[in-house]
Amino acid sequence: MDVFVVLSVVAGVGFLAVVRRFLLYPCRPSTWEYAFGSAYGKQRRALDAARRAKRRIEGSHREEAARAERRVDEISERGDRRRRELEKRRDDLLRERDGAALEPAVGRLWLHERVVLVLKETGEAEDGAAERGGPAEVEATLPLAGLVIDPYALQDNIFIRFSRPDGTRLSATFPRQRYKEADVHAFADRLHNQARKETAAHARRRQEADGITREIERTRADTEEKVLAAREAHEELVEAQREDERLLRADAAWEAACAEWRTTTGHRPVWWWRW
Repeated sequence: MDVFVVLSVVAGVGFLAVVRRFLLYPCRPSTWEYAFGSAYGKQRRALDAARRAKRRIEGSHREEAARAERRVDEISERGDRRRRELEKRRDDLLRERDGAALEPAVGRLWLHERVVLVLKETGEAEDGAAERGGPAEVEATLPLAGLVIDPYALQDNIFIRFSRPDGTRLSATFPRQRYKEADVHAFADRLHNQARKETAAHARRRQEADGITREIERTRADTEEKVLAAREAHEELVEAQREDERLLRADAAWEAACAEWRTTTGHRPVWWWRW
């Protein structure tokens, strides 16, 4: 390393050390002996001891207060996390799903675990085209929960009529030249049985979702109560710290050391200086 650089670094460090000294022990440059002379070592040591004692207690107080603040945040975050988990469970229960296909489509009707899909007319004469990659555009989705299935027959066609819980109806037609009445009625029975099953399952899901909603409200109330208690504990801690006898004695010792230094030098030390 270049000698000039080394000298520059040493000079810079020395300058900072001198500045630091004057900041810790303020005085005029012309009276440098206050900051450096051995005759005033006792006053400097008194300032150092008072500063360390006060800083140690205040540092301990800050750490305690920070822990109390973190406690508030942790309680709030834990409650929010639990509430989000419950809301996700409830949303999953209430989310509308078709469920797995239970059997190939019959005519325009495709039975799933939770719904009957009514496929659009395509002119296809073949059942089950949707499962084999054929046209499967959905005209209507009928949730099975609460759905009433009513098959009936006329001269040329067999029908399956669906009555929704809101009272609206929809019918699917099965021409006799393509479907046997017994087969259509058997399919209607399977629709009916799955509708009964899904109606019961839907009621259970709703009941479970309602229970989760109540638990969400309990979690919210419990979190708010605990957060309030934690905030009050933090405020009480800060108030107790203000009245801490150790801090009051340290403040008094610091003020006494500052008063003595000011009497000696005419300058009061700066507390916030951290060097």
